[in-house]
Amino acid sequence: MEPFPVVLYSARDCTPCAAARRLLLGRGVPFTERLVAGPEDFEQFKRLGFGTEVPVITVGRRTQRA
Repeated sequence: MEPFPVVLYSARDCTPCAAARRLLLGRGVPFTERLVAGPEDFEQFKRLGFGTEVPVITVGRRTQRA
């Protein structure tokens, strides 16, 4: 996990986000979840280059959109 940390960017009441979370938990993948909850979070999320839709999972420097 240290060289390739997994981060799940999600939102409240997001069905695809819940599915991504279940997938990671079901596979035993340790991850950090970052909630995109307000305007400031959303602006930071966009500045990271992830677009405007969650969920997004990063593994090290790689990005996967669900």
